[in-house]
Amino acid sequence: MKKCYVCEQFKDELEFYKDASKKDGIAGECKFCCLNRVSIYQKINREEIKIKKRRWVCEHPKLTWCQNTIHGHKRRGYLIKISSTELYELIKNVEYCELCDEKLNWEYGNKNGVPVYNSPSLDRKNNENYVDKNNIMILCNKCNSTKLNRTFKEFVEYCKDISEKFGDI
Repeated sequence: MKKCYVCEQFKDELEFYKDASKKDGIAGECKFCCLNRVSIYQKINREEIKIKKRRWVCEHPKLTWCQNTIHGHKRRGYLIKISSTELYELIKNVEYCELCDEKLNWEYGNKNGVPVYNSPSLDRKNNENYVDKNNIMILCNKCNSTKLNRTFKEFVEYCKDISEKFGDI
């Protein structure tokens, strides 16, 4: 049992966060009081927090893209075998679409956050149900939309067929 210094109630040690800087290795305020304090802070400082977040996003567009991309693929049920930090290391020097050489716009889409044609997008080469560093390409939104769910080999064949059909134009 430990006494919370905020609510002054004795509670089981499991109701406290761990804190290696404390002598007993346990934080001085209980989880409930800590969450309450954070919630109050966030309500009072909501606008300031939004401004700081917006500023961070503008200053770190590629990191933001990596985090959003990994999160989006997780949400859609893909097995993620790469962290956003590893993805960032792969893309930090990428400036052009790997297929059409269009300069990528790393900003967060248009003013509503909707991707524009040259927004970067992560493409899975094999369309397997996983994302790892050996199964990805960074394409512009236009190329990735055109490729759809085709494998890279199928996509190249598709492009050849179109080219043969309309090559005289």
